[in-house]
Amino acid sequence: MSSLIALSGVLVPRPLMAEPLIVGIDVGAGIFQLDLLAQNIGEAAPNAQAVERHRDGIGAAGRQATAPSIKAETGFDPRSGSSEILVIQFKETITRAYLDLSYFYAGEAENAGRNYHERGVWQAYHGARQVDRGSFVSNSNDGHFSLPVMPRAPFDRLLLSATPYISDDGVEIAPGLILTDSSDFLLRRVAYVPVMSE
Repeated sequence: MSSLIALSGVLVPRPLMAEPLIVGIDVGAGIFQLDLLAQNIGEAAPNAQAVERHRDGIGAAGRQATAPSIKAETGFDPRSGSSEILVIQFKETITRAYLDLSYFYAGEAENAGRNYHERGVWQAYHGARQVDRGSFVSNSNDGHFSLPVMPRAPFDRLLLSATPYISDDGVEIAPGLILTDSSDFLLRRVAYVPVMSE
């Protein structure tokens, strides 16, 4: 049985860990209206074949770290200095989205007494035009993270990528300091509000 969360006054189901991976909810119509694409490091463009599924979420298919990792995580590669990309293509224009991520940890790495957290970036587009962007840093010890995306303007496409680790005091990890792992995450749930429902 699912618990419920309120989004703009509308109750929508929150999947439990044993439930299906991705639930896309249009809170106005209650329907699933999105496509997922991914771009692995070295690929020219996002595509559906690069999307990888895992029991705890969805991400890009390439493995970006040498340490034991989940292949499906969308992650930053500290060796190449680039990130895989996960693209959420909505089938309508929306005003905001609410994402649940998994395997996105606070305090995932430590070096020289400094604690490092996983971090990512979102970019919202309407057609070919970027309308806004923002970053997000994990504050979760269990890897579960809720990400509200509320750009300045309506959008129909959302790009998610990972960045280098960041410390408690906001300092990005120096290149080459840790090469075996870096920020990565799985997308577990998407809920959103279309323009027409407001």
